[in-house]
Amino acid sequence: MFGNSLHILASAGSLLAATNASYFQPNSTGIKLQNGFERVYIQPFGNHGIRVRASLLRDPTGNEPSAFFDPPLEGPGGSQGLAHDITLPFQGSASLRNGRLIAQVSRGVISFLRVEQNGTTTLLTSEYSDAKSLPSRYYTQDFRSSSFAAQFAFSSTPDEQFYGAGQQACCKDHSVNKKGQVVDLINFNSHVTLPIYMSNKVCWASA
Repeated sequence: MFGNSLHILASAGSLLAATNASYFQPNSTGIKLQNGFERVYIQPFGNHGIRVRASLLRDPTGNEPSAFFDPPLEGPGGSQGLAHDITLPFQGSASLRNGRLIAQVSRGVISFLRVEQNGTTTLLTSEYSDAKSLPSRYYTQDFRSSSFAAQFAFSSTPDEQFYGAGQQACCKDHSVNKKGQVVDLINFNSHVTLPIYMSNKVCWASA
């Protein structure tokens, strides 16, 4: 799909302790990472949320199918939700904070961190960057249309648990934690997919 969109929210448990008085206003309207044919937009979304959109060869139009309304902050109009005040080249570095969530780009690798009550930060997840693996953001396109497939790889700690993604017939053991399972995000008669999952660290929506 053109204009793939990801949404990261800080874990629900940490948000309950945050009050409006202590809410940290976004320190940036957005980061645009441009790496050759790739455009990645990282923007604050709501309170304690980060929106990430990736596209090929051109910027998102703002009209892509999504479960979220465009634009996230600028309000209605023709801005298409592409506001940003930081532009990064290949392997650039920058950070964006919204509430208790930080999106950090270090030499082109995106990480997400939570700001704790005492001011320290905890790594929630980061793009999986191994010299022997495919790039953490991997795209395929046959050029018959502007549509493309996108694959994103993020690291996970051993104690992290994953929930959601809909109802799968594969989970015959009635397991709730889907970590380690292969879940196809395609609808079948016995497989009702929801493109959202959450862990004990983040809530992730791909729509």
